[in-house]
Amino acid sequence: MSACTLRFEGVGKVYAGAVSCRALHDVSLEVGCGTFNVIQGPSGSGKTTLLAIAGGLERPTTGRVWLSEREITLLPARQLLELRRAELAFVFQDFKLIDILTAEENVALPLELRGVRARSARERSRAMLDRLGLGCRISRRPRELSGGEKQRVAIARALVTEPRLILADEPTANLDWETGSEVVELLRGATRERGATAIVVSHDSRLALLADHQIGIVDGALHRNGSNGLPGDSPGRMKT
Repeated sequence: MSACTLRFEGVGKVYAGAVSCRALHDVSLEVGCGTFNVIQGPSGSGKTTLLAIAGGLERPTTGRVWLSEREITLLPARQLLELRRAELAFVFQDFKLIDILTAEENVALPLELRGVRARSARERSRAMLDRLGLGCRISRRPRELSGGEKQRVAIARALVTEPRLILADEPTANLDWETGSEVVELLRGATRERGATAIVVSHDSRLALLADHQIGIVDGALHRNGSNGLPGDSPGRMKT
């Protein structure tokens, strides 16, 4: 597999509790380098869980996951953390910005964690924020930003490291049409220009129309997509 190829094999996820909840069931999926993939499905269908497992934030109950030649389901916590810092980027639906840091500092942080010098990290942070129309907000902390501005800071933080795998949960949900379209082009450009792989959960028609592959998921199981991009009737293994 190429360095940014992601593969799920028979992945299942059950959350224990008074009543157990099955979030994913027997998911087998291969996503290739340089592809822009959009996951669609109803609320509660397992989309966010699939992203979390893909990025090593959660471990599956059953099955195996590979990124490149590495089976990430076998990696200890420390190695998973190093892998996420080196190769992955996340855009979370609830942003997960650090409240005490400015927008500029939030975006620069993953660069500094990779060993980039502070001055260079800040310069790259400012350039990315400016590209997303936030050049005048770099000194603001998250509490001083609107929901759409927080979303753009989160996207800037994800893209500034030029990751090999981008995992995004509703990245345009809080954005107006013009800004959302710019974000779509940035995400799509990362796959075209750098050969990154993007997996995006979204109900946004702009993302779906630009996707190389649309992945349907219903009740925790993958479904082959019909011509309208919505989940069809035949579940099974997918390779994109």
